Amino acid sequence: MLCVVAGCASDRELNAARDSWRGASYDQVVAAWGPASKTVRDSHTWSSEPLVHRSGGGAGGALFAVDTGPCERTLIIQDRRVVRAGDWSGTAESCRRFARR
Repeated sequence: MLCVVAGCASDRELNAARDSWRGASYDQVVAAWGPASKTVRDSHTWSSEPLVHRSGGGAGGALFAVDTGPCERTLIIQDRRVVRAGDWSGTAESCRRFARR
């Protein structure tokens, strides 16, 4: 049951991150993410590399790494405005860092 609840929370986080870009200008997206890696008509896609968090103790401490995985994001842009968020693929943890601030 916990997995089902965690999955729902993850879906909400991913949807919130994706939907946060509605109404943004194309220039705002490019300022945040750089140029799109792929563009087909009104569909613009950005891809990210996995983000690795490292933490650890001092002398003799352990080093831990957490890989959030890649996130591929597609936005539909017309008249230089985001009109719809397309598919975002990746985990909620990897994609939520791309929410509009």
